Amino acid sequence: LRHNLDWPTVDDYWRKEAKRIIDRYIKIKPNIVKKIDDFYNDNLKGESLKIAVHLRGGRGAKELYHKDNVNLEYYKNCIKKYLSDNNIKDYVIFAASDTNEAISFMEDSFENVKSYSCHRTDDYYMNGKPYNKVQEVGWNESQNQFMPDKRAEIGEEALIESQLLSKCDVMFHHDSLLAVSANFVNNKLPTK
Repeated sequence: LRHNLDWPTVDDYWRKEAKRIIDRYIKIKPNIVKKIDDFYNDNLKGESLKIAVHLRGGRGAKELYHKDNVNLEYYKNCIKKYLSDNNIKDYVIFAASDTNEAISFMEDSFENVKSYSCHRTDDYYMNGKPYNKVQEVGWNESQNQFMPDKRAEIGEEALIESQLLSKCDVMFHHDSLLAVSANFVNNKLPTK
């Protein structure tokens, strides 16, 4: 779902190198691993194709080379085309996002959508809202912070979502370090 195909990408060498470093130096606390495993076993485990989709809103989308909202219909159309082209009927979608609108959109657009319960913003995809007026998760120049006292929890939730994305069979995403980190954890994860 790259906005501009000329943008540089992380190739297989760098994905393998990142995985090597992660495996060697990063250990997730057992209580967080339990949350990841419990969610996976309750919602994603099984024979169905596991489709990951990361719908990035908030400040991340504003860091791109354009200032328009990431179009949710574009995600839907890409996933529907993938399902149709590959004749896939048995699937589960794991949707990760920092916006409630994106999660609701996916749940309204597809059957069998799962998402991890997180702190999310409500106004990123509002039509006509200027991108500089969007309530962001984390710091911003206007000091209009979203749950500044919950940063540790939000960070843990982001880690959990990234790990769950990495456990899927294919991932759809726009430019996002959360999605890239999932690709580093599972450097064989096909992305669209």
